[in-house]
Amino acid sequence: MSNRLVHRTFNKAIGLLELMLALSVIALIVIMSTRYYTSAQTAQKIQAATDQVNAVRGAMQNAVVGINTNLGYVPSIGKLVTLGFLPPSIIGMSSMSAAAAKDSGINPWGGSIYVRHSSGLLFKVVVESIPSLQACRALKAKLEATSASPNSATCNSGSSSDSGDGETDTSEAAVLTAQYLF
Repeated sequence: MSNRLVHRTFNKAIGLLELMLALSVIALIVIMSTRYYTSAQTAQKIQAATDQVNAVRGAMQNAVVGINTNLGYVPSIGKLVTLGFLPPSIIGMSSMSAAAAKDSGINPWGGSIYVRHSSGLLFKVVVESIPSLQACRALKAKLEATSASPNSATCNSGSSSDSGDGETDTSEAAVLTAQYLF
């Protein structure tokens, strides 16, 4: 009898199970990184909008003192840029040539930011086109946490009216209105 060596050859290819496992791990990583990127981008825009609202608030208060005007007059964002109280970048321009004609600035989401007289010694800063009510509420909380917190701040849906507490809960664009004292 002869001794035969039995050689087994193993297939060194990747099987379907391994391929599906690898693809599912890759898909999970892509989903997690997309969610992280989106939340980080939203947080960055909320911080930029907070800085913008605080800059407009400070510019308004400085303008009232600087141009020695009555408290009922509310200069536009363009006028604040022209007077040097705000940088031209807030209206999306690099120069001040057409700044005075601009009534509003551009917020981090591409919507408008503007100022209006509210009543008496109050003015309001309005930030439009915030992508969701959740982002609006985060911006409101961030503004209320600053040292120059607004007298009042509300988040409203872009097309709905207030529900009892002044806030509506939809997923469409929202508007933040923050009221400050001159």
